[in-house]
Amino acid sequence: MKKLAIAAALVIGGATGAMAQTYNISLKGYCDTFSLTLDGFAIYGSHNDCTTNLVDGGASAKIGKNYLVSNDTIDGAEIYSYYFTPPKNNKGKVYVYVETTSGLTYLTEAKYDVTSTAAAARTGNSILAR
Repeated sequence: MKKLAIAAALVIGGATGAMAQTYNISLKGYCDTFSLTLDGFAIYGSHNDCTTNLVDGGASAKIGKNYLVSNDTIDGAEIYSYYFTPPKNNKGKVYVYVETTSGLTYLTEAKYDVTSTAAAARTGNSILAR
């Protein structure tokens, strides 16, 4: 019984022992910035699309290869999905899709940088501008 209790404590402790990691992201060529926290498989944070702070949420997913997937919406009619490749040397790529009642459509892609502090709001064109 004592061994079972120790094993259960290790499993519970291991499940909650992972540290959440925050990524501050700025998209190259766009004014968009993200501050996303990866906590286990869950992703949450914010996206500034140059004019509005949006609440983001998603998951770590494996679709052929690993992606960090975050989603947000401006008006509730369109849901934007961002497929971030895991950063290597603080750089990566993001693929942007929009989902409407017509289905999922590829919008664009961009390179990104991870910074140690939250990126300041910038002016310019949003990656969501069409």
